[in-house]
Amino acid sequence: MITFYSIIVSLKNELGHFFEYNHSLTKAIELNGWKHIKVIPKSCSLSDLDDSWQKTINEINHKNKFKNINNVVPFIKNVKKIKKDKEAVLFIEDFNLIVLLLLLFAVLWVRPKCQLWLFHRFEYKITFLKGKAYKLIHYFFEKILDKKNVKYLTDSDLIAKLNGEYYIRKFNVFPIPHTNNFVIPSNDSRKKTELEKKLFWWPGGLIRKEKGLDVIQKIAKLLKQQDNINIVLAEAAHEFVRNENFVYIPTYLTREGYLEWMGKSDLILLPYVGESYQYKTSGIFVESICFGNIPVVSDNTWMAHELKKFNLDELVLNWEDNSIIEKLRTITLNNFIREKLDFMRKFYEKFHSINNYSIKLKELLENKV
Repeated sequence: MITFYSIIVSLKNELGHFFEYNHSLTKAIELNGWKHIKVIPKSCSLSDLDDSWQKTINEINHKNKFKNINNVVPFIKNVKKIKKDKEAVLFIEDFNLIVLLLLLFAVLWVRPKCQLWLFHRFEYKITFLKGKAYKLIHYFFEKILDKKNVKYLTDSDLIAKLNGEYYIRKFNVFPIPHTNNFVIPSNDSRKKTELEKKLFWWPGGLIRKEKGLDVIQKIAKLLKQQDNINIVLAEAAHEFVRNENFVYIPTYLTREGYLEWMGKSDLILLPYVGESYQYKTSGIFVESICFGNIPVVSDNTWMAHELKKFNLDELVLNWEDNSIIEKLRTITLNNFIREKLDFMRKFYEKFHSINNYSIKLKELLENKV
């Protein structure tokens, strides 16, 4: 039996990307009749886990990098377990230079006979030494494990092209799998009249400039009580931006709470800065499409790149426009936009699914892609 080992160094609890992603990954792996072992930090607060979740590594120390030497032995022990499996894949979708060096040392020490799949979420230009360090580490992995056993993955076709050209390696584009089991509201239920109050959600608990804080602050200045619009955002944003039309919700939502607000919202505001999101994907964007919602985004981002594939340029906004409030309202009343989004949703439902992820895994394992 094929066994996938995921080392998830950043998993702290069930909130955010890492738990939901690997929960969906397990389902995709099991569809192929394989096994999935998740190696997670001892400090992870998740409890009542089955044996496939193994708390055997230490949390990565980003402030004092030298303290990460305490992870050398745990990484070696885990790679020794992998060596005992005749058919094993070591899958890493959560890594930085520290993690790669720890893994490289463990692989060099143990010399397992396994495949290594490295999932690149970022463009090479923002990594240490602008990709030179990663390029060297890739070379060493291929020397130790054999080049044919080291494979490169991403979920962004833009990163696949950019990193593929730089590293001179093939990057396989995989789906974003945590979009299943949504109950899609009908188009009729989503239609609103001009007089009905609208909810525009700026999702996420991390209140950062690259997520579009400046844009939300601008909207706060432009939005008047009579505009009949509520902006929904995390309680953590309260100290940065205030407006009588703003609704503050818990900063950290459960999955159920997250989907509830996704269903209530007329627009999903994703004014992400192009410099930070030019290449990397957004799970919230994909989920909003699959949920049948309307995301509005910044130009020069991966999200804009995706929308333009489906002739949805109307949802790529100039957030500096002083008439932005009226433009947002107009989008919610445009049925032609909803029709085009419905076509995009149907495509996304097929591609960004657990079932398709399982197919891609099998194809890559069997060297069919």
